[in-house]
Amino acid sequence: MGQTVNTKAIVVPIASLAMVAIGAFAHGLATPVALALIVVGSGMFFIGALAPSLSEFQIGPGGFSAKLRDREREMQATLEPDAKSLAHTATWLTGSAESGRELVEQALIETYLRWPDAKRDGATDAVRKRLVDLAPPPAEEPRSQASSAAGREGIAPLSEALAKVAGLPVDDRSALVLQLVEGFGADAVGAISGKDPAVVGDAVDRGAKALVSALGLDSEGQI
Repeated sequence: MGQTVNTKAIVVPIASLAMVAIGAFAHGLATPVALALIVVGSGMFFIGALAPSLSEFQIGPGGFSAKLRDREREMQATLEPDAKSLAHTATWLTGSAESGRELVEQALIETYLRWPDAKRDGATDAVRKRLVDLAPPPAEEPRSQASSAAGREGIAPLSEALAKVAGLPVDDRSALVLQLVEGFGADAVGAISGKDPAVVGDAVDRGAKALVSALGLDSEGQI
């Protein structure tokens, strides 16, 4: 009798290489989704068992690479219009553009692995939910000469404002960013963050007061 072939042992490396190839050569590293594919593909050699999306695919005429390519194209086409908005949200949640890019990459990876659910719930909102869930804890921001100067002039540089927002508790920070920076209503923020709209309102109020105080302004934005 012939030996039973371990399909998973064959499929996982093939899928991993296909994802890396698609990300590296089809769209280049400039596209966040393509970079996410490279990260997922590389890591899948080690965490393949944790990738629930693999169980959805069966070897057929199209092969694994075709199925993964279809998912990648669909995801990119769906999220591309909101790419800048998602990057902007992540930058404010983390305090810097570089950290924001890393947060977006993590959120895209998790969204890719759960793409059928993300499509059903709303792909862009699914990524935003992951951004909020993965947002780092409050950052410690030492007082610098720049912050002192900002207090004297009454105008905080963007980097200072980002740092102050990143120092807020995650719930207050995410509510503040989604509602005051991105312009979502309390109901939409509640749906994204999983909070009651009334709780969102309280979080926005706390975050705004803490930010005004940290920037050395009064309630009207003056010294």
